Order: sequence, then structure tokens, then C-alpha cells
Amino acid sequence: MNPATPSLTTPPQSTLDQWRKNFLDLNSQKLASAREQLSPRQQAVLDALPVLLHCNGSRLPGYVAPDTPCGIVGFTPTLEHHSAVHQFARGVQIPRDPGPRVIEGIYLMGSLGSIAQSRNSDLDVWLCHDELLTDVQIEALQEKCTRIEKWADGLGTEVHFFLMNLRDFRDGQSRSADGEDCGSSQHLLLLDEFYRSALWVAGKMPRWWLIPEEYEYRADSYWAELTAQHKIGVSDWLDVGSLPTIPAGEFVGAGLW
Repeated sequence: MNPATPSLTTPPQSTLDQWRKNFLDLNSQKLASAREQLSPRQQAVLDALPVLLHCNGSRLPGYVAPDTPCGIVGFTPTLEHHSAVHQFARGVQIPRDPGPRVIEGIYLMGSLGSIAQSRNSDLDVWLCHDELLTDVQIEALQEKCTRIEKWADGLGTEVHFFLMNLRDFRDGQSRSADGEDCGSSQHLLLLDEFYRSALWVAGKMPRWWLIPEEYEYRADSYWAELTAQHKIGVSDWLDVGSLPTIPAGEFVGAGLW
């Protein structure tokens, strides 16, 4: 270790547990606020989305093929999820085991849950997938998402999926995040927007919530220390990226873009 680098001090388990609870409580409040401005049909579509992404069923909206990548890490459909799906596919049996789970996190982005939300707000969904998926697998998953988008549109709900390889995103390649090539000019601003406004729907939670501000610039080392001390379940958390600072040049670059 560099003598000039201060040692890492991790918080007690009770503090980490409280931070996790704070995240879940805030997310629950924001999600409830977002749902209040959605119609009953839009709410049902939102509730059905995790199941449609979690399973491959020939009678489920979005079905492509039995081997299409699916499965959300740590997700188990609730009675509310089942009820929402059965509004659109009565009597369908939801598979108990989707097989390999390649979807690591589902998040809503944009105005939902904020003062900017309106009846016309669409559902922008970040689908964070396994970084090791092949191009063929990603293409199949994208087709599944496209079919779900078309199905939702027929029900008066505008949904847009953005497939996220977080390894590329952490490297600053944000093209997949908004569908346009803005290079790295907005990467940190987009990450800042994610941490301020994203709504967690299913899968892994953002590890950013367990990293104190003073350790943001050493996030990987801090996380490694938490892991070494067995204070966190690694499979529960997603590395979307760290945000120690936003250079002034990024604001200028984003403005020019």
C-alpha cells in the first residue's frame, strides 16, 4: 500500500444494513409516487414486466424461443406479479425456474416518481444483463424486449428498453443508454442522473448506496474490503460505476452535443 494512501475503515454490519434499508424505503416511496400517476392498465403492465423478462413462456407476451436469454437474479414473482400477468394471459402457468439468470438488474429511468412525471410519461427501462452474453444472445434478448414494447404499446403504455452492458458503461460507452452516440461526453452526467432518479424494479441493487462519499474515489478498494470482511452479499449488488466527481469539461461537452 502506498504510505500516502489512508487505510480503509468499513462501517459495522448494522450500519450497512441500515443503508440497505434506507435505499429500499426510498425506492418504495418513489415507486409508489410513480404508480399514483399511472392508469390501472399502465400499473398492470409495469407489474407484469419483471415476469415477462424473467420467464420464457409461449403464451406470455414477448415470447421468442425457449432458449432466449431471460431470468432476473434474485427475483421471485409475487402474487401481485402473477395477478398482473393473468390480466393479459389468463390461465398461463409461470415457470418456477427460468434456468440461467442473465438479467442482473431492472431499473426505470427518467421522470417517473419525480415532479416531471405526467400521464404521458413513458417507461424507460434499463435492462442490465450479464456482461458475458454473446452478440447472438444479446440480439435474441433485444428481440424479446422489442416484442414486449409492441405488446405494451397495444395497451396504451409506451415502454422503451435499453440493454446495458455495465462493463462497457463503466468504461464510458454510453451509446446503449440512450440510443444515440454521444460518446463519453455525457457518461458521468448520465450516471449522476441514474443515482438521482432511477427506480429499482428487480434484480441486484446499486452498490453505490453502500459506499461513503469519502471513499467514492476508491470505490473498488472499499468494496473489496467489504467483501473480504464478508459484510455484504456480492450477488445482491450491481456495480454501475463510481462518481467521485464530474469534470467541468463534461458539462461543456454535453452542452455542445
